[in-house]
Amino acid sequence: MFKRDVASLGLAFPIPVIFIEGDTDYNTPAGPAEQFFNQITAPHKEFVWVHGGSHFIPFERPNEFLAELVTHVRPLAGN
Repeated sequence: MFKRDVASLGLAFPIPVIFIEGDTDYNTPAGPAEQFFNQITAPHKEFVWVHGGSHFIPFERPNEFLAELVTHVRPLAGN
């Protein structure tokens, strides 16, 4: 993935896009993730930081990850 050009997969999304990123993630470093995020277009987009989180936030910090999903994703899901 470090050598993959993720922008080549497309930059326009017809659905909401939410990045939940750990600020200590060495597999998906913040700089490239933010650069990609800033290039994309979507009807709604958010970049959410989990401070102290690494690449495996759902497993290492499940309560924080769930809280971010409830806060940022659930409202977009409707009823």
